[in-house]
Amino acid sequence: MIFMSKLQKPLSAHGSLWSLFLMILFLMAVTACGAAPPILPTTATVDETFSEENEGDLVLPEGVASFDKNFLIVFDNSGSMAESECGGKDLQPVEESLGNRRVDVAKWATTKFVQESVPADVNVGFYPLNKSEWRVPFGKDNREHILAAIANMGAGGGTPLNRALKEGTDLLKAQRARQLGYGEYYIVVVTDGEPSDGDDMKGAEYAVNNNVSVVTIGFCLGEKHALNKYSVSSHNVADPSELFRALRDTQAELKEYDFK
Repeated sequence: MIFMSKLQKPLSAHGSLWSLFLMILFLMAVTACGAAPPILPTTATVDETFSEENEGDLVLPEGVASFDKNFLIVFDNSGSMAESECGGKDLQPVEESLGNRRVDVAKWATTKFVQESVPADVNVGFYPLNKSEWRVPFGKDNREHILAAIANMGAGGGTPLNRALKEGTDLLKAQRARQLGYGEYYIVVVTDGEPSDGDDMKGAEYAVNNNVSVVTIGFCLGEKHALNKYSVSSHNVADPSELFRALRDTQAELKEYDFK
């Protein structure tokens, strides 16, 4: 018994050394296999946002990088557009159904502009100053909707150009976000008078400060209209015959912006 008791101690020590040796071999084998280190949780960057409804869920930006051009038509359908000065009487031999009011000329001109001047690959939206139910969101396959909205334009209400330019710019900013900051952005204003919500044209200034180009097609507007100052292109039409030249000149000028 004394002999066996003395023998067990060295055997126990030998077993511990053997276990340690096997453990070292195992670790060396794992390292040699190139096992990936454990994945640690990461912290969201300051640029990432979270949804309000499900706090902690990341809200990824929607949209795709796109160089599409975007084009918002702001259409003046205010009460003054019912006047006949600069109306469509002289155009009736060309367009028999065209009425005598300014709004009739504006509808005719805008329809031609959409049909003949705007390429099919441009996103177009329609924004009447009044009758918000006829607004048409941006798109490439929405031309028939825009033409239908134009056809339904009457004349009544004020001329809130500043509001329209501000809201229109915000719509284009949202579209720019969907395109991840790429693309080109334009507002085309078809109007016959001064704004009824302030003559400082803060809306136009807001557009320019947000890299939105303004184009003005005016009916019976003076050369000193405040909107002209902020426009990359402006045409003031005093009679229907000038309208043809204005459209032609506008088309030529906008070739610089890749319009037809």
